[in-house]
Amino acid sequence: MKADITLGDLVAVDGYPDRIFYVDARRKVEEEDDTGVSNYVEFDLTDAINGEWLVADSSDLRLVCRKQYAERFLDDFDYENYPEPEGTAFHFAELPNEDLVTKIREGIEKAWGGMTKKQSKEKTKKIDELLDEYNDYKRLEAMYGDAEYKAKQDEAMAKLKREVERG
Repeated sequence: MKADITLGDLVAVDGYPDRIFYVDARRKVEEEDDTGVSNYVEFDLTDAINGEWLVADSSDLRLVCRKQYAERFLDDFDYENYPEPEGTAFHFAELPNEDLVTKIREGIEKAWGGMTKKQSKEKTKKIDELLDEYNDYKRLEAMYGDAEYKAKQDEAMAKLKREVERG
């Protein structure tokens, strides 16, 4: 009998030898097509070591460690020989370079010198929204490699620069 796998457990996945994944979510799926109805369970997983994301069928999983013992298990784990990620599943936002951050900071200090608290909050909110937009397009470009996302990214950066310089 196969053990019930719960959120937070550590599992191994068929086809990903020597790798350990956290269980993030469990989904019961009912799929209909011209041949009939299929019911199955799939899991969202995150590699415990490098953060790579994966969806796996329940039949491909093997319980390694329960949630309450996971951190202790990972403390004794062999990180030296851990396999490299197999996909481009990293979704970390790349930050703007240091010169741009310095210019933005200087522009903010210059522009916000005489602002009221309300004006300052509105400006901060607008800049945060533009940074979120920039990071979203950066992530989409990294995931899909579409030049359109790069153009949108440049557009968001131009808006951000204008907003900072506007004062």
